[in-house]
Amino acid sequence: MIMVDSNMWIYYFDESLEEHKYVKEPMREIIMGKEGILANTIVIQERSERNNDT
Repeated sequence: MIMVDSNMWIYYFDESLEEHKYVKEPMREIIMGKEGILANTIVIQERSERNNDT
C-alpha cells in the first residue's frame, strides 16, 4: 500500500501547476501499479469539484 500525500494529488490533477510535470509519470505508475493506494478521499473530491467549476 502506498500513501500518496494530498499535495501530490493536487499537483497531478492540476495541469496548470509547475509541479504537474514532475509528478505526472510517477503518479501514473502508482495508480496503474498493483500495490494499492491509500489516499484522503476529501482531497480528491475537492480537486474534482474545482475542475468541474471551470
